[in-house]
Amino acid sequence: MYMKKYLPFALSTLVMILVPLSSVDAQAGGFVPCDGPTCSACDLVSMINRIIIWLFGFVFVVFAVLMVVAGFGLVTSGGNQSALDAAKSKFQNALIGIIIMMAAWLIVDTLLRAILAGGTGQILNYGPWSEVQCFVQTVPSEAPAAPTTPTTPTTPPPTTAQCQDDAALMTQYGGSPVGVEAPGLQNLISCYLADPAVSAITDRGQLYTVDRSHPRCSLTNGNTVCGPCSHSANSAHYGRGSGQGARAVDFNASGGSESALYNAIRARQSACGGTLLFEGDHTHITM
Repeated sequence: MYMKKYLPFALSTLVMILVPLSSVDAQAGGFVPCDGPTCSACDLVSMINRIIIWLFGFVFVVFAVLMVVAGFGLVTSGGNQSALDAAKSKFQNALIGIIIMMAAWLIVDTLLRAILAGGTGQILNYGPWSEVQCFVQTVPSEAPAAPTTPTTPTTPPPTTAQCQDDAALMTQYGGSPVGVEAPGLQNLISCYLADPAVSAITDRGQLYTVDRSHPRCSLTNGNTVCGPCSHSANSAHYGRGSGQGARAVDFNASGGSESALYNAIRARQSACGGTLLFEGDHTHITM
């Protein structure tokens, strides 16, 4: 009698529980939802949530086993009242346990639905409360401004007639009169030549102060707007915009080595002053 009464219930319960559980493991995809450096705090919460879901499934399996055992006890009790009571107790305990577990889930779900969205019973923009979804939040960044190249006002080159106007060229480019040396330059030269060691190996015919090859470059301060120049723009040979004339001299060796002349001039520098620059084929001295 008990077999006919409880066996269909036990079998149907087992089928109802095991069929949904077949999809739990397939949906879990493992406990760890991330890989190495990509893990975050949200992934930790997601992992804990997956473990809880797995435990829910495990409890359902235990419940199914208890139901089968209880059903088996019923059909095999054979009229034994103590065996029958034990089987009934197993049924009751299993049902009470599963009801408590499901009630806990429903209580949390009901409270959240009552609190969120003004108590309308809807959890907007989210799935079930027990579902954890992790998103990578991208911080918008402003595109770097394109680098701007500073523009320098360009001055149109002078015409042929303007290149003959010395005063206009000196005013426009900060040049110096043709052939003029800055005051004190000859005193600097004389100081170095006063040293016999320097004078003995200096070619006095090649003491270059102003630009002899292109003398009018002093008017443009070395800017090649009216023709080529021997030195770079703003060179000390053109006065460096001072308007006072050449402020440098180039010493060249006479028969000796240029390095020997440079060493002799450097030994004299403390007495005469100036800034020295050895350029390989001559020694450049700037006031």
